Amino acid sequence: MGSTYVVRPALLRDIQFVLARLSPVAHASMEAEIGDGDCLEKVKESVSGSRPFGMSVVYTLESGIEQPLAIFGMMPTIVPADNRRIAQLWCIASTAVALPHHAASFSRKTKRYIESLLDSYDLLFTVEDAANLEGLRWLEFLGFSEKKRGPFGPLGREFVEMSRVA
Repeated sequence: MGSTYVVRPALLRDIQFVLARLSPVAHASMEAEIGDGDCLEKVKESVSGSRPFGMSVVYTLESGIEQPLAIFGMMPTIVPADNRRIAQLWCIASTAVALPHHAASFSRKTKRYIESLLDSYDLLFTVEDAANLEGLRWLEFLGFSEKKRGPFGPLGREFVEMSRVA
């Protein structure tokens, strides 16, 4: 019998749980993007910025045993010049997401929720560490396409900018 997966609003304890279980690649990617320091505080800042129009858009995907596997959300931005509604997608996932019995469910469940949020935005974008091949494959599965590559973050590592028109 397969596991049941639930997507629900994220809690602080979910973030702490997932951050403690990042893969080495994900941890290195996070440090390359946000710099040295307290990852929990940086993620909490992102969570507080991911609440547009009074609605929470930060979710936890958990397995049937109530174990958080990933946290994902969108951080909204409004471009004043043309009033386009733009949001940055972000995700942190535990090492468990890469396990074969979780990977497909993670992709399907997160895709469903992200697509349900598309009506609120004109464009979604994100930046992903070029070394995080699993993250890049997930974004392609979600319908994102590569826009450009280049140095990003305080360490200047190669990142990939990706976007999806809503």
